Formats: sequence, C-alpha cells, structure tokens
Amino acid sequence: MVITNKDKQLLAVGLKMFNGQYSTDYGALFAATAISIIPVLLIYLFFQKQFIAGIAASAVKG
Repeated sequence: MVITNKDKQLLAVGLKMFNGQYSTDYGALFAATAISIIPVLLIYLFFQKQFIAGIAASAVKG
C-alpha cells in the first residue's frame, strides 16, 4: 500500500524526512526519536508487572 498523504505516513517515514541528500539534522532527528519513544515507554511502565509475569511464566518448565 502506498500512502501519498504526509499526514498519514508512518513514524519511520517521518523520521527519515530529517535526512537530506547531503546533510542530516541530527538534533531534530534525535529529538523526534526521543519523543516517539515516550508512548512505548509509558505503555511498558504501566504494564511492567504483566510483562515480567509473562516472561517468568514462559520460563517455567512443565
């Protein structure tokens, strides 16, 4: 599927837009990457007990 509307593009495509042909705006790229990690980090911190319980349950044999 091809998305031509810039408002509906994926996050990785948006981060790639910080790379130019001859230069990269590293400050803005790192800031956007840090901001994009925040929702994933919050979800992990909120469901941390469930993640750890699932890992522990999968490690038990028998």
